[in-house]
Amino acid sequence: MNQTKDLEVTLLSCAACDAVYPDDALFCDHCGAPASAPLSGATSLLPAVAGLEEDGMALAAPVASDALSMVRHLVRDKTRFEPHDVQAIAEEDIAYPYYLEVAHVLDASPQRTAITGHFKPGPGDQRCSAPGQFLASEERQRHTVLGEAMARLERQLHEPETAYDTVSDGIYLGAQVRHHYLATCATCDGEGRDTCHGCRGCGNEECWECHGSLRVKCKSFNCMFGKVNCNSCVGRGYTTRIEYYSETIQVPVTVTDYHSTGTSQRTEYHYENVSRQREVQDPCYFCQGGKVDCGSCNGTDRVQCPTCHATGTVRCRTCGGSGHLVCSPCAGSGETGQSSAVSVHLATAYAIEQPDGMPEDALQIAYGEGAHALARISDAISLAGLAPGDDGATLVARYAMPVRLVRLAAGCGAERYDLVAYGRPLRWLTLDDMVEDLLQRDLRALKEALARMADDGVFASDVDKLLAPLRHVAASELNAEVVESVLEGKGASAHAGVVSAQYASDIEAAVLGTLRHAYTRFAKRSWWHGALASALLLLGGWLWAGLLPGLALASLALPISVWMFQRRMRATLGEALGSETQARRAMALARKGRRDRAALVMLLAPTVLLLACAVWALPMHSPLPGRAAVAAAAPATPSAAEREAVAPVLRSHAAGELESARASLRILAGEGNGAAYGPYAWMVLLGEGLTPGEIARDDMRERVAAAREWAAKAVELDDAWGLATQGMIQVNKQGGHFDMAEGLRKLELAAGRGHLGAMHFLGMIHYKGVNVPVDHAQARTWFTQAAQRDDATALYNLGLMDWEGNGIARPDRTSAMKHWRRAAALGNELARRAVVKRRPAD
Repeated sequence: MNQTKDLEVTLLSCAACDAVYPDDALFCDHCGAPASAPLSGATSLLPAVAGLEEDGMALAAPVASDALSMVRHLVRDKTRFEPHDVQAIAEEDIAYPYYLEVAHVLDASPQRTAITGHFKPGPGDQRCSAPGQFLASEERQRHTVLGEAMARLERQLHEPETAYDTVSDGIYLGAQVRHHYLATCATCDGEGRDTCHGCRGCGNEECWECHGSLRVKCKSFNCMFGKVNCNSCVGRGYTTRIEYYSETIQVPVTVTDYHSTGTSQRTEYHYENVSRQREVQDPCYFCQGGKVDCGSCNGTDRVQCPTCHATGTVRCRTCGGSGHLVCSPCAGSGETGQSSAVSVHLATAYAIEQPDGMPEDALQIAYGEGAHALARISDAISLAGLAPGDDGATLVARYAMPVRLVRLAAGCGAERYDLVAYGRPLRWLTLDDMVEDLLQRDLRALKEALARMADDGVFASDVDKLLAPLRHVAASELNAEVVESVLEGKGASAHAGVVSAQYASDIEAAVLGTLRHAYTRFAKRSWWHGALASALLLLGGWLWAGLLPGLALASLALPISVWMFQRRMRATLGEALGSETQARRAMALARKGRRDRAALVMLLAPTVLLLACAVWALPMHSPLPGRAAVAAAAPATPSAAEREAVAPVLRSHAAGELESARASLRILAGEGNGAAYGPYAWMVLLGEGLTPGEIARDDMRERVAAAREWAAKAVELDDAWGLATQGMIQVNKQGGHFDMAEGLRKLELAAGRGHLGAMHFLGMIHYKGVNVPVDHAQARTWFTQAAQRDDATALYNLGLMDWEGNGIARPDRTSAMKHWRRAAALGNELARRAVVKRRPAD
């Protein structure tokens, strides 16, 4: 067993930070300053290895500090503690001697190959006269090659540059000599050929076409049972000819008689001979029923076999007419035999041997690492001996490989931790949950803060007492990684290799609970901000324009207050968690788990309650003088006298008197009649009522410009004709003012105010899909509205959609005819023709 004794170590004091560290250190573990002079009178007791070797366990080097440095770096990187907070209590550094056994198994199995008389031996090959001699020579060669391989392998393993895994599996020693023998082929008795099984040696076989009958079925075109179609009548059995004949017909003649009192007409008849022609069918002279004898088989349906030329036999396809085949076993050589070559194959097996009495941690290293991994981390590997196996084909190499094992007892605060590291470079076997235990202190503080929060009462809003422990938890790197995993939704098992699953679950529960309390307490602080802003906006809007504008302004405070709350929350969480990215993830996690719902309710409920009270308590109009009148002011409209002057002109336009209507509207619009602006703009845009001379000089761009000018004046007077005109200009791509969405909106406004032209064009746009997707249901809606106002064109279009089944489940011809009759009664020409033909007009 290993024994230890106390060793007195001198400590140094850092001149920069007054920290204490061992005298063999080159720098201060706390601040990194260079080492200073020894501190007089200060000592520490560290156990050292006594140098005892027992039970095959070798003594290692003096006490090293690399394991302590690893622990200090780990604590510094993963926790909030500093390197000088970790001190060594005891350290044991031992090299345990493991042994690696490599078993090299040689296999000298012969490889036999079947040969024939065509085999060509090499310079070193040996021929045997009999199978017995062949087997004996093969066995002697196997023993000789195996001995050579064993000697060669032993020499190779003794060489210093040969590593334990240099010799790999595979062919270790290739074949050098081949033994073979040949004997007379038993199948062909040495002749090298055999009788053909297809023709039985005669060289000919039965014809595969006629099977010896010498005749086959006739294969001439169109021959069936020895008959083919007649060329004269093409198989019909008759021919046709044209026959001319004369026929007497009765012709009516109108005769006019003149009398003194007048004239009279009568009809007389006379007869005429006319020439006519007809087609006559005659039986075919050359055939009977359209069939004649085949010229190839003369009506027998059989011809001589073209394959064997009516002999019944053909040359054998198997042997080509020779009557014999090459013998397969000897390939025509007349001899068969075997060839044998002996090569040595090597297979290796690795095993670890531990001396008796090794401690549990040393055995755990061997079981956990495996042979090759243990060899890579050992101090050195040396050949300890070679031992041949009992079978004569196995050579076992035994390698000694000492592996370093460091047991460190470290203290941090008032706790002691037993750590084990091994290998070169060092790796941890166990950390005794040191990192997790150090992190538990901050976690316990956070849990205690959460417990106090639950007892603070309903109106408590202090959140700093909760965020400070969260800041300490997130300050440790490992805690920060666990918190980040929780915020990313990876769960509590993302860092199970360093901390336990229970600790990660505690971190997750504490973080989620902190988020819930933080949201709630921030909402308790900020609920009155949104309510105050809403009250001010509501009061200002109500005094300026009335209750509805005030409510609209006050409702803007709802999203603004939520945005300001989230912004302050993000800043505070970012300070606690270390970055704004972490804060955003935390807020996303809170939204996903609905942990912010109570806070949002507390934030928005006062504002919503304020708006509800305002609707119940405040009057609709502002109490300030003049504001209600300004808010209720409506746009100017044409006078009743102007509308009465335009009304007969609009009736003329509806009756189709377009030229007179256009002239009258031009005069009224020029005189400043506001009711004429819109109808005149409509007729100008569509080119209605133009005289022939004006049609010859018509220019579309000039029409659009003039119509826009009159339509703008009409829209200022809130005229539906002006809205419809502007909408037509904007849905037309050729006018230079294309805006489909705005044009449709204005047309729908005009149609909603009863403009038949707007209804008609809306229906056509959706029916034909003009710059919009085809929508038959929408088209039916507009045509139906126009038809309800006795618009004949809309009635015809609605009937056409019923006839074709557009916008309905199936065509409805009865409904279509009903619409057409009604449109025809209103004077629509297309509808009148559709009623007469009982189908859509052409």
